[in-house]
Amino acid sequence: MRHKVMSQLEIQDQVIVYDSQSIRWDDFDWTLGYQKHFITKDEILKGYLIAENFYGDVNYESVIFLLNSISDPWDMVPGTEIRIPNLVDVQTFLLNNSK
Repeated sequence: MRHKVMSQLEIQDQVIVYDSQSIRWDDFDWTLGYQKHFITKDEILKGYLIAENFYGDVNYESVIFLLNSISDPWDMVPGTEIRIPNLVDVQTFLLNNSK
């Protein structure tokens, strides 16, 4: 998902680094609301589980983290509360902010 909306900063040793600041995440419109979710230990180890459980698609993992101002999921502790936006709001935002 990152490659669709974020600017590429560099490629080093075949690893692509994307610029999360290239998108104005503060402009996200929570029109259809959100669900509160409390992070589990398994989700810290495997962040993609959150996107898979809520959206059925692991590709939204980074979007969920960025919308919750989480730059490093490893810094979270079990029980951290995050907001899971409605998928339609996420898709609309990504569509409007695609490169």
